[in-house]
Amino acid sequence: MTQLTLPQKIIQHCLYEGGPVKKSNFEIAPETSSEIRNLLTPLSLELIETKDHFEIALSSKMNTEISKQKIDDMKTELSESALQTLTVVLYKPGTTKPEIDFIRGVDSVRSLKSLITRGLIYKNFEKNKNSYFPSSETLKFLGLNTVENLPDYPEINAKLTELITG
Repeated sequence: MTQLTLPQKIIQHCLYEGGPVKKSNFEIAPETSSEIRNLLTPLSLELIETKDHFEIALSSKMNTEISKQKIDDMKTELSESALQTLTVVLYKPGTTKPEIDFIRGVDSVRSLKSLITRGLIYKNFEKNKNSYFPSSETLKFLGLNTVENLPDYPEINAKLTELITG
């Protein structure tokens, strides 16, 4: 295995973290920032640098292009799997991805991403797990103040809870 340079290691850490990386984790030389920028430029990525952190971001051109693609994606109707996933989240707020996968019998990662991108659900990280909840916009669209006002909510919520807990 080839040895990575310090700039390559910093880039790898930024990609792994998906956010800022503390400079104090590395022995930074004065030329490190320019070396990182030189590696990122051919990839149309930018280095965001603060006094204490490094972070990698899309170039403004790529950010615009990806944003347009996401807007186009949101113009399409929800797939059947996304609707199923949304239904589970509505009737069992706070459910996790493994629970949704178990209820549906298939992987739900794409449906969850689609629903989050559209603002129909949101992800909350608590107690070392991601839980999913319907957004207030979704409830407003459905004319609800709370999920408890969904048709047959108590029965369906109880059945989903029983199915998950066994």
